[in-house]
Amino acid sequence: MRVCGIGSSRESGGAGHDRNVRDGLPRTARPSIHEHSAMRRMTKGLCMIRHHLAGAAVSLALLLAMPAQAQTAAQPAQPDIPQSYLEAGRDVVILSGLAESFEAIYLEFRERVTQTVGTTRPEVRKDMEQVIEDLRPEAEKKRQEIIASAAYIFAKRMSEADLKEVAAFFRSPVGQRYNAMRPRAIDEIFALLQPWSLQTSNFLFDRFSEEMRKRGHKL
Repeated sequence: MRVCGIGSSRESGGAGHDRNVRDGLPRTARPSIHEHSAMRRMTKGLCMIRHHLAGAAVSLALLLAMPAQAQTAAQPAQPDIPQSYLEAGRDVVILSGLAESFEAIYLEFRERVTQTVGTTRPEVRKDMEQVIEDLRPEAEKKRQEIIASAAYIFAKRMSEADLKEVAAFFRSPVGQRYNAMRPRAIDEIFALLQPWSLQTSNFLFDRFSEEMRKRGHKL
């Protein structure tokens, strides 16, 4: 069976190979056709979830990232950052709503696993829901790790005084209104982004070809 693009090979036996045994299971223990089909659908669905969440994480990183120079394979030693800087950076990460964005990964995982597994394997729904809930503390631990990393980055890039001013803005009424409005604004921006990207790309290629033709180059 191939799972998320990783195939497992079967051993091909000689004349004495027991053909009633496949994939390590006796024929009598093999899943029925319907069970096998359901398992394949569930596996495919989980693979799609894995790839979608990975893409979501990349999109989140692109949305929130600031321009940075390319990282080399050999990373320099991280400088020591005073604890007060880190606390100020953490305040910015939390008050700005960035920490809530990290929580979205678990919420989307829960929703998509519930939709996929709940549809293809309804008999496991109770265990599925329990396992998903049991994974919440582990997901929260991961979220705290990325919050700490984000706080370190802010503390490394900004002074403690500037970080405190940024945090003060997000604590202010206008900062709170900004945070309340931002998710809806981002949704609208993303809705515009895909057609804008395509149109702008086509426009630039057309203009490039036009200008090259003016210079006697046929592309």
